[in-house]
Amino acid sequence: MKPDKCHEFLQYRLQVYDRWGRLMFTSYNVQDSWDGTHKGQPCDQGFNFFILSMPEI
Repeated sequence: MKPDKCHEFLQYRLQVYDRWGRLMFTSYNVQDSWDGTHKGQPCDQGFNFFILSMPEI
């Protein structure tokens, strides 16, 4: 998962959670992307959700 055309935002935060609400990934850099792993181990397939924050200034 990698956002496109977000370079113009000054603030950015992406958080990915598993189905139980455990945080799997956080990034403050729009160039980062989640590779489906957590602490170097592949995550279980299934439902994941994300929160993307890009407030306008």
